[in-house]
Amino acid sequence: VRSLEEAKLIIFNDAPNVHPALQKRIVQSVRDGADLLIFGGLFTLAKGEFKDSSLERILPVKLGEIFKLSGSSKTPLSLSAKAPFNWDAAGKKMYYYYGFEPVEGSTVLMTASEDGWFGTKDIPVLVSKKFGKGTVYVLNGTAAGPNKEDSFYNCGFTESLLKFIEQERAAK
Repeated sequence: VRSLEEAKLIIFNDAPNVHPALQKRIVQSVRDGADLLIFGGLFTLAKGEFKDSSLERILPVKLGEIFKLSGSSKTPLSLSAKAPFNWDAAGKKMYYYYGFEPVEGSTVLMTASEDGWFGTKDIPVLVSKKFGKGTVYVLNGTAAGPNKEDSFYNCGFTESLLKFIEQERAAK
């Protein structure tokens, strides 16, 4: 791709402090048909100054708490997806997650279950929303944590996620 305007898929991997001018170009690219995938992490979404930005306005989630940790800093991952998702979650961990909620018009494509004091609750893991001719995807979770071997990045999750999104994009 020679320019942002030619991109078909834009990926933010825990991107901090995206300049407002670049945010506006990304919003326009999505409006024109590019898809945007944002991997949540320690330095993105609310902490990455997405709060009250042009990017926040197109997100499929409402940014709530700046950063929320799961009870033990690790959430046993029990994934449920709306379409086939080829990844064995057994023994894998989701480190940290954001305290966000899907906005009206968004679709929760994937959830994880967390056992807690008051029973099991579903955490949105992958949420999408159409914007213009494109779609914005937000992955709730990060690889940050002490056990990198369990992380999304080292256990085949990212490759499976990109294939999953490609199937979603092809179905448009």
